[in-house]
Amino acid sequence: MRLLLILITLFIAAPALAQKSDTSWLSLNEHLAPQKKGGIYPAIVIQQNNRWVLYALQPDTSFVLVMSFLDRKLRTRDGAFAAYQAGKKPLVTGSYRNNLPDSTWSFYDEKGNLLQKGQMSLGQMTGDWTFYTGGRKRSVLHHESQQDTRLPQVTEPANGSLLALNNIRQRMHGPAIFYYPDGAVKDSGAYFNNWMHGEWIHRYENGRLQGSGNYTNDSLTGTWSWFRKDGSQATIEQYRRNKLVSIECFNTEGKPSGNSCPVLQRPYPIGSFTNFSLYAENNLFIPDTLKGVIAHGEVKMRVSISSTGKLVSIKTLSSTHPLLTSEAEAFFHSFTEWSPAIIHNMYADYDVEYELYFTRFKQE
Repeated sequence: MRLLLILITLFIAAPALAQKSDTSWLSLNEHLAPQKKGGIYPAIVIQQNNRWVLYALQPDTSFVLVMSFLDRKLRTRDGAFAAYQAGKKPLVTGSYRNNLPDSTWSFYDEKGNLLQKGQMSLGQMTGDWTFYTGGRKRSVLHHESQQDTRLPQVTEPANGSLLALNNIRQRMHGPAIFYYPDGAVKDSGAYFNNWMHGEWIHRYENGRLQGSGNYTNDSLTGTWSWFRKDGSQATIEQYRRNKLVSIECFNTEGKPSGNSCPVLQRPYPIGSFTNFSLYAENNLFIPDTLKGVIAHGEVKMRVSISSTGKLVSIKTLSSTHPLLTSEAEAFFHSFTEWSPAIIHNMYADYDVEYELYFTRFKQE
């Protein structure tokens, strides 16, 4: 608080201080890029202990950015780095060494919840990085430095942003664990040079085994076994270079039922039609209120269907017009029954994306 009060005083006196050799002032634009005038965030640069420290303020006088440089021209980042959102919520914290991210780095979402945290070593992610969603741990991925010891080439962001991290190298190499929202382990295995490699195990939220097998450079290989939530066997699948070469199927009691069953069958609406795309084209119309506004349109949606064949949710990904969005939502809600997805001979929840095209008005 004391430092902030001092800085506010310095900002008020900025025109006079600009004549001093150890202080300069500027402003940052919406990208947090320095500019002499016309910016959004006022900033001051002060020489402190062989560093030039930049302090930039939000409209409410809280910090938006605090970072250190080796030079007054702000070309070489070196030392602590912290960026903030409105309401004093953190956005990014870390440290630089000769323009390269180094030491511990943390990233936050718009609510101030932690998104990811881990170590950097001269621009390379190292050790265990933990990733979060909504403040809950989502995954822990091990990283190792690149085998070549040359430092990555330092490049400046195109828009000049002091927030941009353009010099990070990522090499997932080692153990990897993914979690359910309640903290239970979902998937576990390892990466080799950014590829899934070796044995991977997938589990249900109740902890029971869902499936297990091996990857070779991101490709399914060898024997994969899949199980239902009650523990009964669903399939035994053989892969070669990510291609299914044989399958053994088991019924809901876990008894052999032949070698013909779906590995992946997407959900689909049940109705008196054989071609869904043609049915959609013949039953989707541009509202009359849009005459003279648009002649055609498109809506992209993600539809979530449960393992019991129920429409769970609809999310609009893009739309030409809000009224077309409403028409598309009503179209999907008109289906009272869906055939659920089948994955590895098991009914499963599934998200499917649709592109719906509006080409005519109803009376045409």
